[in-house]
Amino acid sequence: MVEVDTGMDRCGVDTAQECLALARQVMELPGLRFEGITGYEGHCSLTFDNELRHERQREAMTFFTGVADLLEANGIPCKIRSAGGIATWRWTAGYPGLTEIQAGTYVVMDNYHGRMVPHFEHSLTIQASVISRQSGKVIVDAGNKSVAAPDEVTIVGHDHKVFRFDEEHGIFSAPLGSPLQVGDRVTLVPGYSPSTVNWYDAYHVVQDNVVVDIWPIIPRGPGHHGLAGLAAPAR
Repeated sequence: MVEVDTGMDRCGVDTAQECLALARQVMELPGLRFEGITGYEGHCSLTFDNELRHERQREAMTFFTGVADLLEANGIPCKIRSAGGIATWRWTAGYPGLTEIQAGTYVVMDNYHGRMVPHFEHSLTIQASVISRQSGKVIVDAGNKSVAAPDEVTIVGHDHKVFRFDEEHGIFSAPLGSPLQVGDRVTLVPGYSPSTVNWYDAYHVVQDNVVVDIWPIIPRGPGHHGLAGLAAPAR
């Protein structure tokens, strides 16, 4: 796979001609096989303005499809065409010839991306407990070490806005008459799921308030032991 930079300004070739040259080089090298191109539209998710996001997406896909067309015109089959992102999936999916949409966050969702694409339900949550009640505030035992993008965190079923997050504490402004008390369990929806998932060893899969399975998070990095000992609860 050859990566093309569709606007992220992070990795990938900058022009169609560069991609053509690199694809040819790949095809000439032993042990390598050119399969296609990839271009992530992550830069489009940096704005909540729907029209601006769509404009950036069109620019990205105009470049991406142009690269693929140039490869095909020069006799290089582009079997895999992987593009898009969670914030632009519904537009990118309409382009013919694409084989993959890079909308990984949709699997679990989070509040940040949910503001742009409210089409998917949230399935990733963090369990926490209320450990203190201060004047006009509710404090839970989940802070920056437990959940990413804390400014976007919400408490399921309660209209409590984030006041501040510290390392071990999440502090929410509590409206008058808040029913939450010390010892109450609360469910948090993370602001940003990719980084949040990376801080845990496993998903605890819950159905009808019962843990029905445990899925180890293998790719989170080296140095984490005990994953082999994680077992699903008896059914």
